Amino acid sequence: MKTVGSVGERGLIELFLKIFSKRGEHSLIFSKIPEPFSTETVDTCDAPATSTSDISGSIDFFSGKSDDCAVLDTSSFKDELIVCGTDMLREKTDFPADMDYWKRGWMSAAVNLSDIASMGADPIGFLLNVGFPEDLPLDLAIDFAKGVRDCNSVYNCFVSGGDTDNHQELTVVGTAIGKVSKNKYLTRSGAAPGDLICVSGFPGNSALALDIILKNDLSGNFSNNEYLKNETNNEANNETNNETKNETKNETKNGTETENKTENKTGTPNKTETETGPLHTFLNNLYLPVPRVFEGKAIANSGIATSMTDTSDSLSISLYNLYSESNLGFKIYEDLIPLSDDLIKFAGLLNSENSNPDNSKKSDSDFYSVLYNYALFGGGDFELLFTINPDKLETFSNFSFNLEDFSGSRNKIKIANFNPVHFPTFMSHKYPCPIHIIGQVSDEFSGIYLHSKDGNSKKLKCDGYSSF
Repeated sequence: MKTVGSVGERGLIELFLKIFSKRGEHSLIFSKIPEPFSTETVDTCDAPATSTSDISGSIDFFSGKSDDCAVLDTSSFKDELIVCGTDMLREKTDFPADMDYWKRGWMSAAVNLSDIASMGADPIGFLLNVGFPEDLPLDLAIDFAKGVRDCNSVYNCFVSGGDTDNHQELTVVGTAIGKVSKNKYLTRSGAAPGDLICVSGFPGNSALALDIILKNDLSGNFSNNEYLKNETNNEANNETNNETKNETKNETKNGTETENKTENKTGTPNKTETETGPLHTFLNNLYLPVPRVFEGKAIANSGIATSMTDTSDSLSISLYNLYSESNLGFKIYEDLIPLSDDLIKFAGLLNSENSNPDNSKKSDSDFYSVLYNYALFGGGDFELLFTINPDKLETFSNFSFNLEDFSGSRNKIKIANFNPVHFPTFMSHKYPCPIHIIGQVSDEFSGIYLHSKDGNSKKLKCDGYSSF
């Protein structure tokens, strides 16, 4: 068995260059975007795999194989800024033990692209520095590189350089580079009194997914649950009957057969029987984070947002990140924080002996307290948190309301629903992507206060994921 150590650094770099010089299977798949903040919902379907031809000359980066740096050609940039973001991930603190290496690669790219998304920017390049244990099987390192490539390709972004090293554990430092119009980019500062506070998607899903994994419920309560067994069997049968799209290709070079490859036409990673079903789809909230590049650009281009950040560490921490740049008061309505049906269903299974999630204690205040803890203090969602000018929202979408009218109602205020026509099947856990209002900025007080359904308010603690 070949290992990373057996091919050495130069051999590994040569292999990676071959992988990164090709387009991933999912590039340019977002073929149609609903207008920003419209309530249009577009049907989704599997995207056809795109060409894996050489991409030389098709991007703003160019460089020879032996060059010390990637070179960025800015001659085509007009009134645009370059934005850069970097993140570090390591085996011990960031990758669950059962996470395969393709997903580790995907995550390593996604966390960096999420920073680009939070500025409303368009990613154009990615630098990858990765350390592998020398006894790691070479196939796993290759899977990791393909995961990095495939995530970038979704957003028409490409790996443009980096380095490899020998580490005791998988260690990754990624740097994403993007561009954005000078009059469109968003930062954490800019919130003004009266602005509405919004969040994309459903916070808390990733934290619950991690909780399920850490409590070993994949082989316990969940795997023995009849409700999930039935849904998993139905899904598996549907996939067998309707998605027989694997074909074997014999690739030839100079007339000689070189290798057999199995291609999944849906663009979905190969799934075993244990990797199908509603539970494992839900776990992809943790395993396969989806950076909101598409949504971030739409929000920035709409002109109604005043500040933005992503929710990588938690909704609570991200609220404090925006608050610290404005020094204004943030009023958050607990009952306006969106909770996904899956969060309620799987949290019910985790916290109840009921075999059917529909019978879980949804009306129990203690149960909802658990749900809101996931939503407020759980990390790994990589959603967008932003503030918008309410006057511009009303003129933009004829949507008007008084936040006080919603206090204590549990009625969620959805102002948009992003849903592209084409995306890989394995990203379905993140679409459609709703945008919800969860609170308002005020100059009448300082701090962040959480208002509960019963009318009480308390200062929101700043808590979430930390690697220390």
